[in-house]
Amino acid sequence: MSRTQELDEFKGTLGDLVEEAPELKQFSGFIESAEATTILDHKTKELLSLAIGVVTRCDHCSLWHTDAALEAGATHDEIVDALKIAVVMGGAARR
Repeated sequence: MSRTQELDEFKGTLGDLVEEAPELKQFSGFIESAEATTILDHKTKELLSLAIGVVTRCDHCSLWHTDAALEAGATHDEIVDALKIAVVMGGAARR
């Protein structure tokens, strides 16, 4: 299965879950408010979300937010830069 097919399947499954669980609809509303572009622009938020997805090792999150960052106008270089920061923050030595 290609990554695009995997993402489409995940989005469909997530949509089904939201329809079945009212609690998830409330959470979806919170996500929408958090992703609103009142201070940071959409592209920046998607790059942040991508980096966090990588640090937390969430494959679906990383795939979702890579796609969303590209749709928001992120360049290849901006995505690579965000991923570098993710690797630094996720792999930095802890005291």
